[in-house]
Amino acid sequence: MDFHVVLLELHNDKQWSMSGDTYEGLTWLDESPKPTEELLRSQYSEALQISLNKKRVTEIKKQLEEIDLKTIRPLRDNEMDRLAELEGQANTLRQEMRALLA
Repeated sequence: MDFHVVLLELHNDKQWSMSGDTYEGLTWLDESPKPTEELLRSQYSEALQISLNKKRVTEIKKQLEEIDLKTIRPLRDNEMDRLAELEGQANTLRQEMRALLA
């Protein structure tokens, strides 16, 4: 289990340091109580999903930028079918991103 993921995604407002990858390596520097190992383990799936969603959102943003660049030629050449195809791809990506951010 990766404690870093849980700490970065769900406890990023707290002060802590980590040496290694075990609970014993977690030094809690915050004034709040240190979360138990059991709590951190129970939060792992949620934290991992948040992390994966963030990565996917970053990928989608890059893909949308690439689509934006691809629209220049169809706009210039009045290729409305190609432009509509690109807009459809962009809309699909935007819908996916909205779902990930909800």
